[in-house]
Amino acid sequence: MEKDDLVVLMTFDRINNASLHKSLLESAGVEAYILDEAMGTVFPVGGDLNIRLAVARKDEKKAREILAADFDKAAFKEEVKNTKE
Repeated sequence: MEKDDLVVLMTFDRINNASLHKSLLESAGVEAYILDEAMGTVFPVGGDLNIRLAVARKDEKKAREILAADFDKAAFKEEVKNTKE
């Protein structure tokens, strides 16, 4: 995919946060890309790294809707608890 076809949705200062959001998008069927991923592995402590999360321009609307959706924290905690048992 050409860089011109990508839209940056968010920037992060930690690779793990970018990876979490990427996984969320991909679990909903949206292919996502972490740009500047090497910076997050070389300097994993944070700071002003600007690790970018991007999707194809055609997927931008769906991706933004997914990332903006409300998250039921209580249901998530219960699900995590049940998977540990």
